[in-house]
Amino acid sequence: MDVCQIFTIVPKMSMDFLKKKNVISLAGCGIQMFFTLTMGGGECLLLTVMSYDSVLKLSCSEASAYENGLFVTGVVMLLGPISIILASYISILLTVLGMQSVEGRHKAFGTCISHLIVVSVFYGAASFKYMRPRSYRTPQQDKIVSVFCDIVTPTLNPLIYSLRNRDVLAVLRKWYGKCN
Repeated sequence: MDVCQIFTIVPKMSMDFLKKKNVISLAGCGIQMFFTLTMGGGECLLLTVMSYDSVLKLSCSEASAYENGLFVTGVVMLLGPISIILASYISILLTVLGMQSVEGRHKAFGTCISHLIVVSVFYGAASFKYMRPRSYRTPQQDKIVSVFCDIVTPTLNPLIYSLRNRDVLAVLRKWYGKCN
């Protein structure tokens, strides 16, 4: 979350410092504000859940109210976005199936499938972690799922999208050739 927050402001700010030009378009300002508020809000929610979790552990009290709240939050924060993503992909699928070009269909499916795999890994792991009561999972399972949410998914996205870039593939092939 911190890295995302930094990437919403620092690139534009750095360019302004380098070019000595402090101008931003209305659309650029709106986009920057949207992502800053979204990342800040997400961080606040995350910190709230983490602190609530710590307080609950310290108090040794009955946790069903907490788990119910976490479940409701999971439904809103996880099932809402995944529903929108799946609806978008159904629309894309219908459009792709209507394409005349077989090559175009294969290219579109390749892009969509790689993205859907990453989305499924992230939302599947997050749903497993945040929408199941603590009594139904072990700390070891939480650790494994956290690796998927916090390490695997953020690593897969740039890898998948950079490997679809011809220039990146050419550099990798050249590098691989030198290694052999």
